[in-house]
Amino acid sequence: MDMLIDDQEQSEDQQAMRSIEKLYKLYLPPSLWRAHSFFVGSKIREVFRNLKANSLSVERLKWHYVHQVSHLAPTYMTEQFTCTVQYLPNEEVARGSGSIGTSLAHSTSSLSSSGSSNTLSTLTTNTNSVGLGGSGKKAKRRSTSGGIDVYVRVFPHDSLEPGLKVARVTSEATLKWILVGAVEGIFMISKINDTSVRLEIVGLPKGYEMQFQTEKEMKSFISYLGIYIRLSSKWMQDLCHSYRTPSLEELSSLHCHGPIGGAYSLMKLHENGDKCGSYIVRECDREYNIYYIDINTKIMAKKTDQERCKTETFRIGRKDSQWKLSYNNGEHVLNSLHEVAHIIQADSPDRYRIPASKYDKPPLLLLLLPKNLKAKKTDLQLSEAELQRRNPQIFNPRTDLQWYPDSISLSDDGMMFTMRGDWIQQSPVKDVSVTMKMLKSDGNFMEFFRLAQTWSLIQSPQFLKLYGLTLADPYTMVMEYSRYGPLNKFLHSTPNVTLHCLLDLMHGLVRGMHYLEDNKIIHNYIRCSNLYVTKYDPNSYVLDAKISDPGYPRPFQESDSPWIPVKYYRNLQAAKTDQFAQLWAFATTIYEIFSRCKEDLSTLRQEQLLRQKNLDGNILKMLDQDICPGADIRDNHGWLV
Repeated sequence: MDMLIDDQEQSEDQQAMRSIEKLYKLYLPPSLWRAHSFFVGSKIREVFRNLKANSLSVERLKWHYVHQVSHLAPTYMTEQFTCTVQYLPNEEVARGSGSIGTSLAHSTSSLSSSGSSNTLSTLTTNTNSVGLGGSGKKAKRRSTSGGIDVYVRVFPHDSLEPGLKVARVTSEATLKWILVGAVEGIFMISKINDTSVRLEIVGLPKGYEMQFQTEKEMKSFISYLGIYIRLSSKWMQDLCHSYRTPSLEELSSLHCHGPIGGAYSLMKLHENGDKCGSYIVRECDREYNIYYIDINTKIMAKKTDQERCKTETFRIGRKDSQWKLSYNNGEHVLNSLHEVAHIIQADSPDRYRIPASKYDKPPLLLLLLPKNLKAKKTDLQLSEAELQRRNPQIFNPRTDLQWYPDSISLSDDGMMFTMRGDWIQQSPVKDVSVTMKMLKSDGNFMEFFRLAQTWSLIQSPQFLKLYGLTLADPYTMVMEYSRYGPLNKFLHSTPNVTLHCLLDLMHGLVRGMHYLEDNKIIHNYIRCSNLYVTKYDPNSYVLDAKISDPGYPRPFQESDSPWIPVKYYRNLQAAKTDQFAQLWAFATTIYEIFSRCKEDLSTLRQEQLLRQKNLDGNILKMLDQDICPGADIRDNHGWLV
């Protein structure tokens, strides 16, 4: 990406491109080059040429750059704190010590005094990343016998489950995040002492106490949470009264709005009766020390209980303690902002100042609040039958889809990103959960389009439905969502699945294979890792799994051997054109189902499979009859009957 950005800044001649290509080493960290110099050079040059050939726009470059960072470092620029709590919501209080690990290094924002111990200013620091406490000395880990050590993090509104969450201190791979409360439900932070706070949260009558190691960490957390809430729900509110934001205190003393913009100001005037003489003073959203007054000056129409007025806007400059109003082709110098409204002539002698409210929702200020965040208050939802009947459509990614970037992952094919999302419904029904598969920047669009075209023709409940695709970057297939994920992981983590459910899985797979055969479709990737569980109810013995698309075209690897007939082991790619080869894959998948995926077959090498075949005629070991009754019943090919 960096090479392509530099190339776009240069001239369009081939000489500049070749020059950047030769200097590819400069774009790699030295440690990475030393470790992988043997093969990384040719791969970088190849990807660079492909990207250059596709003539990517700046917008597309930015999108792929951000999403690659999200995939490689999901917690990049995410604040995370360590503190001690007395209990975890929805979990019994742990006995004994709650400490499982040491404090995680994290970036913080510190609160420092500026002329007053009660004022708050935000400074970006990195104190904990070098192991320093608030005093500049290495902080000692206190005894945690009276509480549970946890990590604290805010999951933003574009997360699957946004809000303030905590997790027991443990390794990153085993963290289990528990929701404390929605961000908009946190209405105050009370300071208990120099290192402890209590969060007042809707649904927790006694609040939620947190104890930090140092005062600096506590202040950083207050700043972090307070600023996020200001930018997502209540811009005019300080969350903690012990530490106030100077700019908010000044706005409050001036009875002035923040930089809400002219359009929002006019709407607020209208909502408050649109009376002549009513006005709003607001900060300019582009320049410091510049203000505007929006005031209703002329009555254009009048009814018994309502007026329709002409609103005029005038510029106010600020220098030291004086205010300069630009009015009637002149400049009026005033000592108080309150005097401004009385200088301006209006049809009414009265003046009504409309104050700012913490419940205001100006779009210019609530930068972290997605436009389609608010959930629909309805229990109506589209039935599965209705969704199956619909033909695939073209989606507008800006208006039709809600993205959850923190759920992004790289698909098994290595050429597409997978992300959770919602299909936004314009009718009064619930939005539909979807899985979005996005083509990487170096992917071939025609291959992607052929995959989407094939999958759009499939009309069978045994397959994940393709709801549609986007024809604007990022190119995306919008697929049916699987709540429980791939079947192999589900069976491995749910060992008590009944035999009745496994038989239902087999019957569903048989119907899917019959559909592929009737329509002469060669799938090539029939296996449990590509079957996705959409329903599971152990009480009703319901377990449904659907076949997913084969993914972006890629060559078979040795890890695919258990699903490929032995006769193709010397030439794996030849199996791709053999329609009967997927019957072998079907048989191996049945084996996976009844073995409950206890063994990862992709780890078996060809020599192991052939050795097993020489022993008893089958490439896989006989299943235990305790977990699969009738496992010894096989046909002439050694397949389960």
